[in-house]
Amino acid sequence: CQRLSSIIIPEGVERISDFAFSGCSGLNSVIMTDGIVTIGEGAFSGCRCLNAITIPESLDSIGEMSFMGCSGLKIITIPKKVKSIGSYAFTGCEELKSVQLPNGIKTISTCSFSWCRNLTSVVIPEGVEIIYHDAFYGCNLKEIYIPVSVTAIYDGAFGCDSINAIYVFSAVPPFIDDYSIPFSGNTYSNATLYVPEGCVEAYSSAEGWCQFQNIKTFDTDGVLDILDDSGANVVPISYYNLKGERFDYPQSGMNIIRYSNGQTKKVLITE
Repeated sequence: CQRLSSIIIPEGVERISDFAFSGCSGLNSVIMTDGIVTIGEGAFSGCRCLNAITIPESLDSIGEMSFMGCSGLKIITIPKKVKSIGSYAFTGCEELKSVQLPNGIKTISTCSFSWCRNLTSVVIPEGVEIIYHDAFYGCNLKEIYIPVSVTAIYDGAFGCDSINAIYVFSAVPPFIDDYSIPFSGNTYSNATLYVPEGCVEAYSSAEGWCQFQNIKTFDTDGVLDILDDSGANVVPISYYNLKGERFDYPQSGMNIIRYSNGQTKKVLITE
């Protein structure tokens, strides 16, 4: 199928079978009609020219390795009904710059977004409970937002040297076992860990979190909901002080943060 450049999945199809279009190196466009419920294991793996895909709202699961190696894929919106994303689903999607995760997902699977080198920011939606091994390993994440619902984070989950800010919304530090190092070594010394007010001591003494050299508090009430009304992730895109001076990351004191949906909020960052 190397000559296949585009496909339209017709109405009536509910499942795209395992490895159905795997290795179709010339495929660059896929349109799925409403009614598809499942994308099977490795369905589009190795479609390295795939850069545009329309996923219907009827979809509720994405199989393991389904888009692995789709190095040209730049943006994907995962529908609200999706409850599971398989391991290695988007591994090696090097051009992926934006991903919108729905609220219904309970876990982020092993290596699901590993080596997405152009992925710079991710908001973990409320409802996710566990972030498994190497979920975002090798990405170029600058900021991470971890909601209250997350209870455990495993080894290599955020193995990215590029991280400069981590926002954790829970007063109780998510569990990290003795053998796990979720963040890269550079992150512990270079990034700022932002925790709810009054929680610095809890994180400073918690296994897996106490290694952070710079822990500050932030006003969680001043941050926008993780998803806006349309279901899209809302992420910060720029920071300013009260004088209007722009920064690459939050500063101590009052910050004016501009978000991807056009809204702005004042957020107090304290030591």
